[in-house]
Amino acid sequence: MIFSRDALGAATASQHGLAINQHGRIYRNGSALSFEQKVAVAVEYLKAKNDANGTRPNISALSRKCHVSRSTVTKVEEELISSGQVIDPKEIVCNRDIPSGPGSKSLSDLDVFVVLLLYHQEPSRTLKSYVLGLYTNTGTLVHESTISRFFKHGFEIKCSLYKPNLIPYDKFRPENLERALDYLMTVSLFDRS
Repeated sequence: MIFSRDALGAATASQHGLAINQHGRIYRNGSALSFEQKVAVAVEYLKAKNDANGTRPNISALSRKCHVSRSTVTKVEEELISSGQVIDPKEIVCNRDIPSGPGSKSLSDLDVFVVLLLYHQEPSRTLKSYVLGLYTNTGTLVHESTISRFFKHGFEIKCSLYKPNLIPYDKFRPENLERALDYLMTVSLFDRS
């Protein structure tokens, strides 16, 4: 179904988290095209390629005909060239062996060990000194934000040190005044000799 891209149509679609593309079709931002739609685009692409005697078909004409974006047609074309078919999203398997987490793409296990060693040597060092120390010891050059992200999110238990308030907000409550008097009385009874 084709929809109007006027202000009312765009506003109504955006209220529901949707958008209207340049060809009047409604789509959800960030979502992938369904497998059936990818196959339909692939069929039209192969027909156009056959009509063009094997040369690359006009991507803009295909995107208008299929009511999808040029990038969608290009992605389907890349799948057809690389694998000879349209890939079903169910067939795509994520590689579980790829490390994940803060700094995992740039810090190896040795780099993490060196950063922690640098921390134990001098906990008050700057992020720049961590970067320099890591480069000096292992040859790995990372950005300061990688070190910061590692320290902020790299551990299961996070703790932060805060400077306590020297004067409590509730110091003049009656219970606190009574406790202070009890403390003074106890301390004054100690033998000072």
